[in-house]
Amino acid sequence: MHDYQFEDDFDPDGYKNGELDAILNRHYTPPSQPKSTPKFQNVGKPRIDLEEVDQRIHEAYDGRMERTTAYHGRFSPLTCKCKACGEEVYKRRAEGFFRGYWTFCKCSRDST
Repeated sequence: MHDYQFEDDFDPDGYKNGELDAILNRHYTPPSQPKSTPKFQNVGKPRIDLEEVDQRIHEAYDGRMERTTAYHGRFSPLTCKCKACGEEVYKRRAEGFFRGYWTFCKCSRDST
């Protein structure tokens, strides 16, 4: 019994060498190149400036906290200092300060 699959020029669809490539290339249109944009580009909203960051922290804690480190984004770490007790508070996400999350500084703990 002869096995055609081991012949060099055998194609089970019946095409000769080069015919299949010619057919595919004739109907192939390359996709348009997408615009190159950075992976983490803030498209919808503009970045907030440092004055607005300080204002949000001031409003969330009634003026008790002030920013001590540079602000890079709401998902980056940020350190603030409590004006009442002088303790610095670190949060892994800056948005925690914007929302007024618990700071665990000395003056916010119960003295009982």
